Amino acid sequence: MRTLDFTMARLDHLEWKRKLKSSLEDCGKTSEWQEISHGDCELGKWLYSRGLEKYDHFSLMWELERTHEELHSIAKSIIEMRDSGDRVGAKQEFSKMGPISDKVIALLMEVEKQVAGS
Repeated sequence: MRTLDFTMARLDHLEWKRKLKSSLEDCGKTSEWQEISHGDCELGKWLYSRGLEKYDHFSLMWELERTHEELHSIAKSIIEMRDSGDRVGAKQEFSKMGPISDKVIALLMEVEKQVAGS
């Protein structure tokens, strides 16, 4: 696993979201895309292996963790709907991710600013 900086964390999050959306469009199966758990995506791997340990003194890191977990909870619902054949419901559920995804990005940017200022 490579070391992530905050820019890479943001890019990895956006790529994860793109893959999820793509899995709704091209009928991908869960077995082809396993990053449903908040600990399995690149951001989660970084968060739980180094991010929280290194930056746990920034309270926003804990908010990031909660928001990231909430995002993956929605992703799990999306995948379950998709796999049960409810593509319309899955796409509607995906639309709920926008504000939460934006919050993940904003939190990463804010923690990065705090780290740079410390």
